[in-house]
Amino acid sequence: MKQTLKKVVDHIVELTALGLEPPPDMPEAIKNCIENLGGIETKLVIQKFIQVTDLKPSQNRLSMTMNQVRNKFLSEAEEEKLENKGVIDAVFVEPCLEVSNLHLTKWLIGQSYAYVFRTEWNHTVRKNADCLKPMAVVQIWSFRVGPESKLGFAMIKVRDGKDSHLIN
Repeated sequence: MKQTLKKVVDHIVELTALGLEPPPDMPEAIKNCIENLGGIETKLVIQKFIQVTDLKPSQNRLSMTMNQVRNKFLSEAEEEKLENKGVIDAVFVEPCLEVSNLHLTKWLIGQSYAYVFRTEWNHTVRKNADCLKPMAVVQIWSFRVGPESKLGFAMIKVRDGKDSHLIN
């Protein structure tokens, strides 16, 4: 547990050193895209560094360590579904502003649990290859769509991984 807490603290220290704590606000283009989908109740889920494993085709997944999640974004029913090894189909606004669908699940990775986007993740990486690079900083935001309150997510790149400049 101490090692997990140390990783979280180190992550926050790194983001602070880059001027990313507190996290920057959501760009207008993403806000507009979510609004056009009928999205409401936006919440910042995570701000993370893209890891090499997040981009490997053989992995076909993006993981979000639960101890780095900033806000509760699942309903009780959705939490229960993931606890029972279920999958949630979610709308996904990509950094390029294309809208796709991904599956959200929950995995035990090492000694901690993580929320994981999978199934079409490789396709998302290929379409956004210009911005999804190792050590890029991204934010994942959740939102709700429609009368059935379907879960949606948006990914925003806030810092490039190659030359570490802020993205506007």
